[in-house]
Amino acid sequence: MTKERPDSVELKPGSTFANRFKIVHKIGSGSSADVYLAKDTKLGKLKVAIKLIPADVKQDSRLVQRIARELQIANLINHQNVVKFYEPVHVPQFVGYTMEYVAGVDLRALLIEQIELSP
Repeated sequence: MTKERPDSVELKPGSTFANRFKIVHKIGSGSSADVYLAKDTKLGKLKVAIKLIPADVKQDSRLVQRIARELQIANLINHQNVVKFYEPVHVPQFVGYTMEYVAGVDLRALLIEQIELSP
């Protein structure tokens, strides 16, 4: 289940984002970002996850710098349990990045399924 933030801007399924990504659907929302499943039309319709932070948050230059630094560091990691980060995305309304899409359930759903409640 996704929770909406007041500053959330919804990208519609089937729409094209940044002249490159065809939006499939919204995967989820967090405190500062929305995540979408999209197909990268430039790379042969490769499925990617796009994490987008709305423009009002983008005004915080420290946050933008932190995201850029995290992306650089994440690209140094090569492990089967860590998703691959592809590239930053900058458009007037958003700052964010694309990353490998891994199909499955979210952590909350997995934990709820795994937890056994004692009487």
